[in-house]
Amino acid sequence: GAGTSVAFETYDRKASSREIWTMSTVSGSPVRRTFDPADDADPLWTPDGSAILFTRNGTEAVFKLALEGGSAPTPFLADTVSPLTTHAISPDGKTIIGTRRASTVATEVDGGAAERKLAASVIKPQFSPNGRFIAYELLEGDRLEAFVQPFPPTGAKWQVSRAGGRMVRWHPNGQELYFLTEDETLMAVKVSTDAEFTFEAPVALFKTHLAASIFTAFRHNYAVSRDGRFLMVEPTATDRVESLGVSTGWRAGGH
Repeated sequence: GAGTSVAFETYDRKASSREIWTMSTVSGSPVRRTFDPADDADPLWTPDGSAILFTRNGTEAVFKLALEGGSAPTPFLADTVSPLTTHAISPDGKTIIGTRRASTVATEVDGGAAERKLAASVIKPQFSPNGRFIAYELLEGDRLEAFVQPFPPTGAKWQVSRAGGRMVRWHPNGQELYFLTEDETLMAVKVSTDAEFTFEAPVALFKTHLAASIFTAFRHNYAVSRDGRFLMVEPTATDRVESLGVSTGWRAGGH
């Protein structure tokens, strides 16, 4: 079904901290979800859409906030040795990919397996809807390009962009990838992830005007719904760009 809720972080100027909010895509009504003096950031929907995972500055934990029942956030991944900046959670909810001490790592939620290091050059990875691949940015020469590799890694990888590619996103049906070129054009690539990964030539969709700040180096500032609509964070004439939230998640209808 169509997307019904988005999760994002925004900067509270009075409190000088970042907080997690959600917003209905039907009514447009925002709801503040966290109130801690520390920065709360990097929201991720759990696969069933019932909760949001996020990181809290000053702790080594990833927190979980259930959206029903009004309960306070609770530590979700607490026994870690250093802060983890979360990027993606696998469709089965078992694996989180994030950045720890400048390395991209895959952490098992149940703690049953040792944390796996991915290449440090893997930037902002995103799981494919079937969990078999990750899409990410990689610095090639003097610019970022969009790549895909199997998960778990096998050593294989495919470059899907030709003239710059960043903020790579999957369509929820797994049949298309999106990324931005250096001139902010949104590109679409038809892909298949059923057996081996295959892809077609990128096609330009439209020019974007996404908000830019220091945080966009680490986060996405657009999301894709199941019906192919895009939610984009764009600056307005009266907003300072650095005051805008730049991390978005999307919950699909039916959850």
